[in-house]
Amino acid sequence: NCKFPAQISPPFSANKAKAQSPPGKLHSLSRNPPSVSWLRCSLRNRWITPPSLDFRVTNPEQVIMRAGALIHYKFRLMGVPLSWTTMISRYSPPMRFIDEQSSGTYTRWHHLHTFEQTSEGIAVRDVVDYTLPFGMLGGLAQPIVKRQLVNIVGFRQQALAKMWGGAKITHPVISEVG
Repeated sequence: NCKFPAQISPPFSANKAKAQSPPGKLHSLSRNPPSVSWLRCSLRNRWITPPSLDFRVTNPEQVIMRAGALIHYKFRLMGVPLSWTTMISRYSPPMRFIDEQSSGTYTRWHHLHTFEQTSEGIAVRDVVDYTLPFGMLGGLAQPIVKRQLVNIVGFRQQALAKMWGGAKITHPVISEVG
């Protein structure tokens, strides 16, 4: 059973002073990688995705965050049930990781997550590059999809800021790569 926000900690110390938290001391993720249980807990409780998505991790076993880890999801988009699998292609704790779609709704999905401790708090940045399927027909949906992605990633950033007691949120960079 998980609680908000006590059992959900930032990827490194919430101490806001750079000098007091040098990069090598931010946390022990590199020696003791976390499981995806915080993600499963957050999704189950709808803390980091809009509730309308009903987004959940469906891996039958605990997933350890590492390069090569596969994470399976189910969610609803405009009421339509969908499945999605991403692979953690790069994992550089505590500062960044990349997830890429293995199977799902996009032709291409590449999502860079970065975390940086600044004097203002934790800077959470997201860069998503994606390609829609269906050629020109997919292109017609592009403005709607981009707006949805900006809203979903923005929701997650705001939730992380709340969980971590404040964070510097940057506007997500969402781009369709043709």
